Amino acid sequence: MSLPPHRVWSRVGLGLLLSQAGVLGAVDRQPVPIRPQPRSPGARALGLGGAFAALCDDASAPSWNPAGLAGIEELEFYLGAGFYHTRASDTNNDVSVDQASLVLPLRWQGPAQTVSLSWTRAYDFTAGLDESRSYSDPGSPAPFQLGVDTHSAVTIDQEGSFAQLSLGYAIEPLMGLRLGATLSAWHDELTGASAIDWRSSATTRTTLVNPVSGAALLTTEQTVTVDAQAEVDSGWTTAVALTWDPNNRFTLAAVYEPEQRLELDQTFTTSDDTGTSRESVAATIDLPPRLRLGAAVRPHDRSTVIGELRWTDLERAVVRSDGAADRPLYGAAPGEPHDQAFSVHLGYEHVLLYPEAVLALRGGAFWEQRPGLEPVVLSGAESMPQSSRLDDWYGVSIGAGLYQRSVIVDLGIGYEWADAVGAGWLVPRNEQIDAQAVVIRMGIAYLAF
Repeated sequence: MSLPPHRVWSRVGLGLLLSQAGVLGAVDRQPVPIRPQPRSPGARALGLGGAFAALCDDASAPSWNPAGLAGIEELEFYLGAGFYHTRASDTNNDVSVDQASLVLPLRWQGPAQTVSLSWTRAYDFTAGLDESRSYSDPGSPAPFQLGVDTHSAVTIDQEGSFAQLSLGYAIEPLMGLRLGATLSAWHDELTGASAIDWRSSATTRTTLVNPVSGAALLTTEQTVTVDAQAEVDSGWTTAVALTWDPNNRFTLAAVYEPEQRLELDQTFTTSDDTGTSRESVAATIDLPPRLRLGAAVRPHDRSTVIGELRWTDLERAVVRSDGAADRPLYGAAPGEPHDQAFSVHLGYEHVLLYPEAVLALRGGAFWEQRPGLEPVVLSGAESMPQSSRLDDWYGVSIGAGLYQRSVIVDLGIGYEWADAVGAGWLVPRNEQIDAQAVVIRMGIAYLAF
């Protein structure tokens, strides 16, 4: 028995509609993590604009320049925390403890030697964005083909961090020459803070349209959510450093971190109208090699001018998951690398001496290249590949430190901004947005004489 034409159209249209909903409702399972942000902890370092490698001589040294440990003469404990506010297409606020360290000088015969044990929150993954797209297929009256209007909205929220537990060692084999190194474990079981929670929700509304009259015939809506967790299962990294202080007026420093790989355990839970599925996938993330070169000049005893140049080989930052290699950026075209990234940091510190205390006043500024993506036009059901780019970020900071008896309290405040930030972190794939960030850090050190 044959059906009337409108019944045929309805059945064909329903099949097309369900097919569209199945395709468009799917959430792209991005590699976890997305867009790691280096934390660079330390209130004193923040107040100096990040120019700290050549001046590092306190218990925050393990994460900046382990060679600076050799200049510490007393048992020292350090605890640092920070507040982080970022604003682009979305706004994120985060408060966290960033570093805790214990430094022990070895009172042996021979050259000065120091060991340290430190915990550092090295990378932060707090991010989120909302993205939407709409497109239409008008269909055709002859031969008859129904039109389809589709609107999809995707929300992504991510939080977590990668932390490291480090053993540090420094020695001064020659007067003015200090050498140092750290060995760090990133396992979540050891650090307690090397895990990420990631959630993506995609809602797709699809409407079948009569190609002749333009009237809506049938509308359906589907929501698909993906909850993912990733934690560092294993990973060891190293850093080597040297500081050369030929006199009390001039200091040079170099810190190198080679390319390092972390092993991740990922779990994806996908839910839609048909039910829930769960999948575990092993992954790795390659942390790119980094080099920091610093210099400090002391025009007189109470003032220090510091400069620092940094290089990061972003081309070697790769997330490998489920047999595929991707860049650790949302929407990045697989296999397309970023260029080498550079940054310049400048700082100034002036010391005021009082009968019962020492006050240090600080200021700094920086220019930094950070990875981003070129925006694309979101049209059609498929996600278009994106070209990599480097965004220029600028920042200024102020800070102060108060040293009284056996306690040192440091405070740093920084403001960062960038014009037309490329797609990716806090920015949808089809947009460029001006971004700002405010960072406030505080650190407390106790010296046991």
